[in-house]
Formats: sequence, C-alpha cells, structure tokens
Amino acid sequence: MEDMKVCQICNKRPAYKRLVSSIDGSFILVCKKKKCIEKVYEEMDPSTAANSLKEFVKMIKWNGEEYQGRSYRQVTGSYRILDLTVLMVIIFLIAIALYSAI
Repeated sequence: MEDMKVCQICNKRPAYKRLVSSIDGSFILVCKKKKCIEKVYEEMDPSTAANSLKEFVKMIKWNGEEYQGRSYRQVTGSYRILDLTVLMVIIFLIAIALYSAI
C-alpha cells in the first residue's frame, strides 16, 4: 500500500507542501485548502511568515514550476523592481515635458 502523506491540519486531503520551521527544523504538512493554510498562519508568528494573510496563502499555493523554478519572493521582488523602473521612467518623461514647455 502506498505511503500517502496527508495534511496535518485536516487529516483528509493529500499534503501539497511541507512548511519547515527555521527555529528547530520541524515541519508541518499542509494541503491547498485555504482553511488549512489560514489555520497554520494563525499558529505562526505573522511578522516572520508574511505581511498579510492573503500574501501567506499565495506563498503557500505558489507553484515555482510555472515561473521556471523561481520562488514567490524572487518573482515579487522582480515585479517590484519593474514597477519602480516604470514609475521612474514616467516621472522622467513628465519632467522633460514640463522642462521643454517652460
């Protein structure tokens, strides 16, 4: 018989991800169900896990294979850099337009 790993929160569905503690190396298996992920979030220290519950749920459900193996934080960091770059270009273009108008 197969050794099927199940979610340690609901004990029903197959586990999707293993969340490892950075303190003692212990882990908890969790499924993709939002209710189970929220329960894990409530038990963890939110300041170390993520900024908000929505971000924590996205981070757990993240599939790195869709983004060439990159983690959630790597992709969000890249998007932040892209947003800041576009904002700076727009501000620069507005400044040039105002300078040329004067």
